[in-house]
Amino acid sequence: MNNLLTKLSVGLLTLGLASATITSHAADVRLSERAQAAIAAKDGEKVKLILTYRQPPGLSDEDDIKGNAGKLHRSFRLIPGHAIEIPAKAAEKLLQNNPNIAHVSLDEPLTAASTTSLPTPVGHGYPELFNLPYTGAGVGVAVIDSGVKSHPDLKPNVSVSFLGKTDDKYGHGNHVAGIIAGNGKHSEGPYRGVAPDAYMINVRVLDDQGVGLASDVIAALDWVLLNKDQYDIRVVNLSLGHPVVEPAATDPLVQAVEAVWDAGVVVVASAGNAGHDGYGTITSPGNSSKIMTVGSLTHWGDEDPMNDIISTYSSRGPTLLDHVVKPDLLAPGNRVISLKAKDAY
Repeated sequence: MNNLLTKLSVGLLTLGLASATITSHAADVRLSERAQAAIAAKDGEKVKLILTYRQPPGLSDEDDIKGNAGKLHRSFRLIPGHAIEIPAKAAEKLLQNNPNIAHVSLDEPLTAASTTSLPTPVGHGYPELFNLPYTGAGVGVAVIDSGVKSHPDLKPNVSVSFLGKTDDKYGHGNHVAGIIAGNGKHSEGPYRGVAPDAYMINVRVLDDQGVGLASDVIAALDWVLLNKDQYDIRVVNLSLGHPVVEPAATDPLVQAVEAVWDAGVVVVASAGNAGHDGYGTITSPGNSSKIMTVGSLTHWGDEDPMNDIISTYSSRGPTLLDHVVKPDLLAPGNRVISLKAKDAY
């Protein structure tokens, strides 16, 4: 089972994507290269973009989008921004004529940080964890993922979805939630989660194939910020991501997770599963210098910690473009048994 809480290491890499500029009489609008390429390639088709503004957007900014045949999908609280869909030919006109737009990113597709949730023959490698006095009691944990389907070992206390139903058909969300808060009753103990008494908040942003959009994750983070006091949300788990395509300072997903962190919530993100491609493979939002990025550790089932290694698939740092040393932590992530959602892929 590939790591679900994450990935990463060390190294150096200087390749990257910069930003382009559209100049108008009003102001300079910065575009990520991915956004610029999408606008150029789509021609008559529509593109999905995330706009961030110099000042919080208002009705006039919404009117500009609609006036250029665009559709406003989401408005954000964490960042002064909109997620939109707009004909590629109309996008440049919109950017040139609205001086409030500061930056444009592609609404990046992202995926769960694993390819399967099927159990493997290897059980829990760290039984000593069960002897610790920490059970997560009184702590709200928001799992932003592919959903959580009720299981004999786990029933979410709260469920919300940005894609319709909250159930997990892909299986990744259940696996992650089980690692965090499964009570172990179905297995009579061995496969208990690390915090079985945590208050579990299921926030679905990934579809039945484990795929989603950065804008949906940002909207989910908005929801966390709005509801963190009501549900005592102290931890957010993001076992998902997309390749780093622009600096952290302009990446809207990174900006959003850092805003949640600044609001006093611990944000934990996976490093990614691209370790086979070498260094500089940490995914966004794990490339943030603020949040906690976790890589996968392969444990051989013995009592010698000196022979544990970084899992071969676990993404390696430093981060692309910004060269931040990551991951912050390594945790057992190879061949971990957890909960399987019924009828999941």
